[in-house]
Amino acid sequence: MKVCYLINQLAPGGAPTLLLDIIRQNNSSEIEYTVAFIEGDSTLIEDFQETGTRIVNFDAEFKFDPRAMWRLGRFFHRESFDIVHTHLPYAQTLGRVATLLGDHGAIISTQHNFSYHYHPVTRTTERITRSLDDVTIAVSQAVKSEFIGQEEELKSQWQTIYNGANVTEIAANVDAADGTVVRERFNIPRHHDLFLCVGRYVEQKSQSDIIRAISIMNASDIHLVLVGWGPYENKLRTLADKYDVSDRVTVTGRVPEVWPYYAAADTFVSASTIESFGIVLVEAMAAGLPIVATDVPGAREVLQSAKQGVKDVPPNDPEELADALTRIMNNSLDVDYDNALEKFNIEKTSEAHLELYQDIQKSN
Repeated sequence: MKVCYLINQLAPGGAPTLLLDIIRQNNSSEIEYTVAFIEGDSTLIEDFQETGTRIVNFDAEFKFDPRAMWRLGRFFHRESFDIVHTHLPYAQTLGRVATLLGDHGAIISTQHNFSYHYHPVTRTTERITRSLDDVTIAVSQAVKSEFIGQEEELKSQWQTIYNGANVTEIAANVDAADGTVVRERFNIPRHHDLFLCVGRYVEQKSQSDIIRAISIMNASDIHLVLVGWGPYENKLRTLADKYDVSDRVTVTGRVPEVWPYYAAADTFVSASTIESFGIVLVEAMAAGLPIVATDVPGAREVLQSAKQGVKDVPPNDPEELADALTRIMNNSLDVDYDNALEKFNIEKTSEAHLELYQDIQKSN
């Protein structure tokens, strides 16, 4: 079986990491993988190549770069795949149209976010071309419901396959990591409660609400570590200065690996205002951390699978967030994530994708 994934870029995190995990789980001599990307960050190239995956870079210098579009069209004209699986609306639009130029078995797309979060141009072009899919996958029921509400007639082509994480490997990595290195690096005493947030520095992650909550708590024995990358990095540091908590807030920027941070943390916190799934919540559960998170669709599906160990708060409410973090400090939660970790294990996600590919092959 020849499978081609088409995606915007190969940045660490999110959809590219999911693809890498799926390939690692389903890597066999019976499947020949190609990962094609259009532009931007290529950090994960070597990781994909280590699995034996062929990498194709269309090397676009900007959105809808005509030279890259020509390279992409020529590629799908001369190649032949049993499955072309596209991710994210820009790549979905281009991939759906480009596959019409060649001989391909089936076109699948995965929606990783709510449509209203997409750029208006890519949102429109994705919607116009969606009927070209043989199957459209949503990463959560919340995402599926939002999309189906737009076009009820395409309901039959939709499936939900939850994102997954390698929970066994994450737990082992966290157990093997030395959390004291993180505390020593940022001068955080062991008896101080360390709150950890992992995610891109973008508006929807709302790390600013966590910083505000730290200032409301007004405690000297706490520390917030924000691990991630993105355009809001300097803004978050400025905000910590504004609220006079820069001695209790660390914005790390991109880090080589996150496991020492999970090992050092006492509680995981998420303040997202939009979350289609929330893979970091699965990571936090695999690390055995109590979780304080905003009650938003997508994330709610993940957290409701936990029997205990979670406190949820309304989005955009730093005072409620501060109250929940204070209660965690004073009375740590017992955690029971077995059900959730079984449900969102990458093995299940990978098996579901493989079964879908095989079913489509049999029907063609």
